[in-house]
Amino acid sequence: MFTYFYRILDKYGKPVTAIAIFTDFNPKFRPREYEYNYLGTRCIFQFNTYKIADQSEAVLLENDDPFSVVVLTVLLALKRKNLDAEELYNLKFSLAKNLLGRNIAKRKVNDLLIFLQRYVSFADPFYNVKFDKQIEELTEIQQTMGIRELVLDLAKKEGVKEGIAKGLEKGIKESKTEFVRNLLTTEKFSISEIASLANVAEGFVLKIQNSL
Repeated sequence: MFTYFYRILDKYGKPVTAIAIFTDFNPKFRPREYEYNYLGTRCIFQFNTYKIADQSEAVLLENDDPFSVVVLTVLLALKRKNLDAEELYNLKFSLAKNLLGRNIAKRKVNDLLIFLQRYVSFADPFYNVKFDKQIEELTEIQQTMGIRELVLDLAKKEGVKEGIAKGLEKGIKESKTEFVRNLLTTEKFSISEIASLANVAEGFVLKIQNSL
């Protein structure tokens, strides 16, 4: 952090203040300074701190600043160890609805939704797909473009290297393939239901079914 501080100060020549944001859940971990001492040269660098675990969810939910959504997302991630998948999903979706109800530019909302989806993910892909579909119903995102697809779309629009975009596309396809395969093995869903849950064409589901 000290390195970032002096490089910014040197580059811009403007007054700089530093804030360390701690995303851990350890109440005793609260460093506030860095000290360098060598052969008579001593430097003490003191900085501001912001402990996410100390923040009030109620206050953050009423705060219109987009950064409050980031903090709420990290708080949710800290809680996930004590929640089952359904409880985590309900809290995550509630946070998404709170975000969508704020008076924030659409681009910022999309960026925050992507952050929420990727920072707080589920071991069971069913809930990731379920979250995407619920968000699609609340926004103008088309059915053919879920949150993870939106990440890929933004990457392409912003000129991210083609190799990265292809890697994202491959990861999306592989995750959907695995999700469809898992649903097929349960023998509880029809082809059309699986296609709807995975947001894919029925032909995609049939192809995987034939390979089993």
